[in-house]
Amino acid sequence: MHLSSSLMGIGILLCCGHAVWASPQDAYIAGYAKAELTYADHLPGAQITVDNGVVYLKLPARILAHINQHNIADQIRSIHGVKSIQFAAPPAPRQAATASATQASASAIPTDQTRPLSVPSPINFRHRNLRRSPWAFGLHVLHRHHLYRMPTGFLPPGQLFTPLLADPKWPGFSAAYANYAPYHPDNLNAVVQVAIGATVPLYRGNLSRHWQWETGIFATDYAYFNTNAPSVDLQNNDYQVGGYGALRHRNWSFYLRFFHQSSHLGDGYIVNILRSTQNISVLSYEQLGGYVSYSFYHRWFRLYAGAGYFFNTYPYDLGKEIFQYGAEFHGPAFARIHSIYVSPVAGIDFKNWAQTHYSTDISARAGIQLDNGTIYSPTMQFLLEFYHGHSPFGEFYNNVIQYVGIGLHVQY
Repeated sequence: MHLSSSLMGIGILLCCGHAVWASPQDAYIAGYAKAELTYADHLPGAQITVDNGVVYLKLPARILAHINQHNIADQIRSIHGVKSIQFAAPPAPRQAATASATQASASAIPTDQTRPLSVPSPINFRHRNLRRSPWAFGLHVLHRHHLYRMPTGFLPPGQLFTPLLADPKWPGFSAAYANYAPYHPDNLNAVVQVAIGATVPLYRGNLSRHWQWETGIFATDYAYFNTNAPSVDLQNNDYQVGGYGALRHRNWSFYLRFFHQSSHLGDGYIVNILRSTQNISVLSYEQLGGYVSYSFYHRWFRLYAGAGYFFNTYPYDLGKEIFQYGAEFHGPAFARIHSIYVSPVAGIDFKNWAQTHYSTDISARAGIQLDNGTIYSPTMQFLLEFYHGHSPFGEFYNNVIQYVGIGLHVQY
């Protein structure tokens, strides 16, 4: 009799132990599913309960009517340990039966050996507002959300293809001071380089679970001024306007653009040319180009490469092919000032153009970036800059220059 009682007690302990050991797996599934729904599918209001591998997902009716339940179900089933998924709250009788079985098991154990057994309850996730100082510093103390999906629809925020950090002619807004050394063909010493423009995503949509597409337009005016002249003479203007299409799949992004550029000499430069009786040239062309980039290690690092082809060029014998490639570093935020995240950035860009016999033009930049902590945040960058190669400014493409400077760059 004592032997049978002992065996029964051991069996009950094993069953109870199994129930306790199974709860971490259910908690893991619930946490993983909650992260997927919140950050990949933008469904932060989902209530998730996991019972022995069965996922019960409850969503508000207004949201449930506008989502693809089959895609959500496939997404949850891909989590290790998930047996099935139901779009409903867990049935009450099942919970009651589980509680009754647990109470019966506990009562079968002798009183002096009874230990409180905790039954995992439905997991409800709530966003907590953590109290912390608006000034927070420390290495790796803050991290951005590395999301694979971005908001969709008309005029969405952010860009699927992240702007190239070190490209001196990427559309955007910037103002920089540059000092030319050891020399400049036009005897310039210090200049201010300005870009006024932006990239505007017109529409973004989803192709599948992790594929997104985007189309938009961009326009920018690039100019630089001779600060040594009494009236800070305008030297050159480059006008670019075009459209683009982009694709993104997780850390891979693809970019295809078409644009027109026309270059116009500034008034101060024209006056100097006329005084020295030199000829005034004209530069105009269209360019079709494509890029591919890959981000890795939490998107801290990025590699990219691309190529472009010129047509409708003036002068007519302008080189047709150009190749571009480079690398970037976007580190985690090391400080937060109220809602502003501060992070280190650096990039290097290389170009080889047929017009300059494929010699390598090098542009390097490094500094800090300010944003709101999301991947679709507008960014403000304060960068130290270095450039060596043929001039990126319009009609001066045959001039070999070198400069160092500091600049402010803004992307929306």
